[in-house]
Amino acid sequence: GLAVIMQTLVLGGTAWLGGHVASAALEREHQLTRLARGFAVTVPEGAKLIRADRSRPAAYDPLEHQQWDVVVDVSRQPGQVRSAVRALADRAGVYVFVSSGNVYADHRTPGADEEAPVLQPLTGEVMENMDTYGQAKVACEQLVQQAFEPDRALIARVGLIGGPGDIFDRTGYWPLRLARPRTPRGAV
Repeated sequence: GLAVIMQTLVLGGTAWLGGHVASAALEREHQLTRLARGFAVTVPEGAKLIRADRSRPAAYDPLEHQQWDVVVDVSRQPGQVRSAVRALADRAGVYVFVSSGNVYADHRTPGADEEAPVLQPLTGEVMENMDTYGQAKVACEQLVQQAFEPDRALIARVGLIGGPGDIFDRTGYWPLRLARPRTPRGAV
């Protein structure tokens, strides 16, 4: 089949997940641009890096004359998402926001789906600590949904992410946990 070359913009997330998203885009021969502060990033061959701090007002100025088929955002800071959707709403085909299952108000109900109630959104622009991570992600989701029509916004509420480069050791934890069950019957 014919390869579709997409103009892909990855915002931040250079430490881990954003790097994997960038690699996947390059493997599919997308034209890749990354906008990040650039502290933890190595720029793979074929990608373009625009160094910018998303918390600064002029962060998106270098992108003002470009169109994007897809934008991928992994931020947890509502202020960063607010400025991104404001700058890119008219220039992005689809905005993919990587959210979290932590947005749900109740984690005890088996079988709950995307319609389950979520936490109240964080009211500030900056998540100060991980205690408000779920609320911050809710605020970010709402900003994306307000700026993009439903067919142009994808909110991916992920659970735990593990794999190569996992800086949180989730990847090592689960195999070890399964190898050492808590009960003689093997319950984990």
